[in-house]
Amino acid sequence: MWERTKEIYADVYAILTAGWVLFHLVMICIYGTFTIGEKFPWVIYVEICLLTGLVALHIERFIKDLK
Repeated sequence: MWERTKEIYADVYAILTAGWVLFHLVMICIYGTFTIGEKFPWVIYVEICLLTGLVALHIERFIKDLK
């Protein structure tokens, strides 16, 4: 059960992160530049934590797939 739950979370993380990066790239293509300023500094820390979780889950899945 736990392995299946981790796979679902990792997939959701990957989709959200890819969407977030894609959004930035599209904005750069449209406007030539895209600047983000966070009014609330805690938001950037939440994003860092979520991306760290994504990387950790995918490294674990990658190692598991290599075995």
